[in-house]
Amino acid sequence: MDHANLRAVRAQWHEAFVAGDTQALQRLQGPDFIVVAATGVQTRAMQLQGIADAARSGQWLAAGSRAQDERLVLRSVRDDVVLAHGVSRIHTPQGDQPAVLFTELWVHTAGEGWRVQHLHYHPAPHKR
Repeated sequence: MDHANLRAVRAQWHEAFVAGDTQALQRLQGPDFIVVAATGVQTRAMQLQGIADAARSGQWLAAGSRAQDERLVLRSVRDDVVLAHGVSRIHTPQGDQPAVLFTELWVHTAGEGWRVQHLHYHPAPHKR
């Protein structure tokens, strides 16, 4: 399966996240989207509110920041369901954030296109 369209949507999702664009995130995340991290579990509403609050107070990622996958594997579960996993990090003008291991579940529907339903991430172990 060609994942070019999904890769483009993931890039939009990353750009929206780094920019703190909660309207774009809401469009790209499913209504039942959840985030699982070392800090706990967040619903979509909790995540979007946290990002909006941080952006409003100037505590979000600095302009010029970008997310970059160091490794990305896309596995089709079905034609309309893809599991993404790999290693990613955020580069900021102040320096790189630590790498994270991630797993995402993406679902495609005729009306909505690709939307992420689930994100699980945690710090990547340090390379020896």
